[in-house]
Amino acid sequence: MDIAIIKAEGGTFPFIELLAENESIEIGEEIDILGYPFGSKLGDDVEDLQISLTRGFVSSRQKRNGKTVYYIDIAARAGNSGSPVTSRESGKVVGVLCGSIVNGREEINYMCPITYFWKELTD
Repeated sequence: MDIAIIKAEGGTFPFIELLAENESIEIGEEIDILGYPFGSKLGDDVEDLQISLTRGFVSSRQKRNGKTVYYIDIAARAGNSGSPVTSRESGKVVGVLCGSIVNGREEINYMCPITYFWKELTD
């Protein structure tokens, strides 16, 4: 799992709202991811790297290893793994970029819905 839950005490902290359990992820929904694709290969100074924004959409819902995952049409690379996947319409985190499936030179990326992580990490 490429995710961590951090408990912060004191003050008011900015946050991104999460998709509620009673809300759904729509096929065709426009999404964004953030990250550092290829990490230090992007620039000379790793401490000066700027985060990259990549846009795409949810292409399908499938069962993989007994869990529901969403395949996403987005150019994610190593360094994007674990990124929150946010809906451009609502601004909410709808999932977490979990990986890709490679077939020769072709690749498809997938995300797990954010509700999966809340259930797995907080029960």
